[in-house]
Amino acid sequence: MSFALKQVGRPFSMMASEDGTYCTTLIWQAWRDAGKNLEVTFTRLNIPLMQGDYLLPGVLAKSRHLRKLDEPAQSIASGQR
Repeated sequence: MSFALKQVGRPFSMMASEDGTYCTTLIWQAWRDAGKNLEVTFTRLNIPLMQGDYLLPGVLAKSRHLRKLDEPAQSIASGQR
């Protein structure tokens, strides 16, 4: 949580840059800072105005290390996801 809290006030940015933070990257970096590898793959985008490596929301949502807030915690531990 300390990484995420340090980002309070930093602007949202769709661009892969140092000027702001993309939402899924914020989540990934916070977990990485806490020592947890979410085992996700970044996607390289080469479209006008959005070039770079992005962690797409669908990819993050499929991480076997995360669960929906309304999903029982034991489903992750047992691999039922």
